[in-house]
Amino acid sequence: MEHKGYSVNEILEVHRLHSNVSAYYGLLSPLQITLEDCTGTGEKEVYAVEMTSTTRHYYHMAPTTEKFAAFNSRPPHQHNYFEMMFVLKGEITQEIEEQEYLYPAGSCCIINRNIRHAERFRGRARLLFLGFSVELVQQLQQAVQNAWFAQEKAMRDNPVIAFLADELRNDETKTYLDLFPAFRNQNAIEEISQLFAAMQSQLMEPQTGATAILHGLVLRLFGYLGDGALYHSSRVALGRNTEDLIFLHITHLLEDTHGRMTRSALEKALNYSGNYLNSVVVRHTGLCLFDYGMKFCMDYACQLLADTDRTVQQIAAELNFSNRTHFYKLFAEHTGMTPRQYRLKYHGDTFGESPQ
Repeated sequence: MEHKGYSVNEILEVHRLHSNVSAYYGLLSPLQITLEDCTGTGEKEVYAVEMTSTTRHYYHMAPTTEKFAAFNSRPPHQHNYFEMMFVLKGEITQEIEEQEYLYPAGSCCIINRNIRHAERFRGRARLLFLGFSVELVQQLQQAVQNAWFAQEKAMRDNPVIAFLADELRNDETKTYLDLFPAFRNQNAIEEISQLFAAMQSQLMEPQTGATAILHGLVLRLFGYLGDGALYHSSRVALGRNTEDLIFLHITHLLEDTHGRMTRSALEKALNYSGNYLNSVVVRHTGLCLFDYGMKFCMDYACQLLADTDRTVQQIAAELNFSNRTHFYKLFAEHTGMTPRQYRLKYHGDTFGESPQ
């Protein structure tokens, strides 16, 4: 017999909270925002949660006690809405169908309605959640189809919109969308925070046109996250090895930096040790992290030699080689040719360079 759930401040309806297999949350409004802030997991730390929806606003703060420990170890749950999680500060572990994924600051994921998941605080962290109903997704899709301007019509190809559309067509899939900031996107947290603040303002003090404004703000959020120059998006199917996603993040960062991202910079960006990241790359490619990075570096050097008139010295400098001889050696190992030979073969013009 199904037991009626209980309402969390008229924002969520919770069913079977302590069940290990069937905990379920229902959204009681089209849109809700939750901000969770944890100063740490020690006895003297504080946990605060703020929830805002079209119907209610709720705030609660308490010491990080055994009660919070129970919250942090709660069973995974499903819900009848889509949920976006964005890490503002620190890092958290997202448990998705019994696999754990580390999400550092700036990263994000969108969970569909069929995935059992739970967020686990590892220490100090601040999280933003956006819950949005199936009906809201349908309304946003319609808005994109009826758009007036070219910039809005371009959203039809947006990977976030495409993911949500596919999930609506097939509501039995177990996939989620992983979103990881591009290396040069240093303003992600600030930009996302501003969009959420604007949404919260409309939810708390709605005026005429607030619904349309909220639709626009959510679409702007999806547009920002779906911009390939700002975020890398990857659909992750359940059953995929956790290391596959880590390897994908490494690859994205090396692509962003043309292979010239240091091991320490990768450690900082991904919150894993350099040795572990190197082992992931070796298992996936047979190459060490340095050699895998050089593949992107030399491929970009080949592109510049074939498509531009920059000198070899300029190309080496752009790729952060202070020693041109070292660059020549690595290039020859990668292509079997000197840079000049490569240019002569694929461009046909040495641009006045002296033979090398």
